[in-house]
Amino acid sequence: MWLNKDKLIKLVFIYCYIRLQYIILFCVWLSEHLNKSIGEKINSHIPNAVPTAEGAIETAIAETPFTIHGSKSLVLGYGKIGKLLSKDLYALGAQTYVEARKYADLAMIEGHGYEPLPLDNLKDHIHEFDIIFNTIPSLILDDEILAKVKKDALIIDLASKPGGIDFDAAKSYGLKVIWALSLPGKIAPVSSGAIIKDTIMNIIKELGV
Repeated sequence: MWLNKDKLIKLVFIYCYIRLQYIILFCVWLSEHLNKSIGEKINSHIPNAVPTAEGAIETAIAETPFTIHGSKSLVLGYGKIGKLLSKDLYALGAQTYVEARKYADLAMIEGHGYEPLPLDNLKDHIHEFDIIFNTIPSLILDDEILAKVKKDALIIDLASKPGGIDFDAAKSYGLKVIWALSLPGKIAPVSSGAIIKDTIMNIIKELGV
C-alpha cells in the first residue's frame, strides 16, 4: 500500500485542521453578515455573552505584562456582556469597577461587590485604570476622556460597529486599543455555532415557518 500508517494519520490531521478553519471562518462571517434582526437576537443571547467575556479576558491576559489579579479594571456598560465580564474579573481578583447610567444598575453593581462608577464621574477617574473594557456600542471614550487615560493602559472594545472609542484620538495619544469583534466565533467556534443554530431555530419557530 502506498500510504503507510504515519502518512495516513498526517493526512487525516491536515484534513481535520482545514475543516476546522472553514468552520471558524464561517462562524465569523455569519456573526458579521446576518441580517440585523437575527444578529440582534444572537448578540442579545445570554450564552453568546459567555464566550465574549471569556475572550475579552483571554485578550487582556495576552496583551498585558501583569496579572488580571490585582489589576484595576473598568467595565463600561452593565448589559449582558458587562454583567458576565465584571463577574469573571472579580472572580480572578481584579479590582473591578463598573460604569453604568441607571441608579438601579449602580446599586446592583455595588451589591455584587464591585465598585460602581456613574457615567458623570468617568472623566475624573479614567486615569486610574490598567485595563478598560468597553461594551457600549456608541461613542463613550471620546478625545477628552482618552487624553486622561494612562499611557500604559490597555483598552479593549467589545462593542459592535461603530464601537465606543474614538480610534483616531486613541492612536494620536499612543494608546493601545484592541477592537475585539466576533470573539465567540474566534475563541469558541463550536459553542458559538451551537448558539447561532439554537437562536435561528427559535426564530423560525417564532415565525411559524
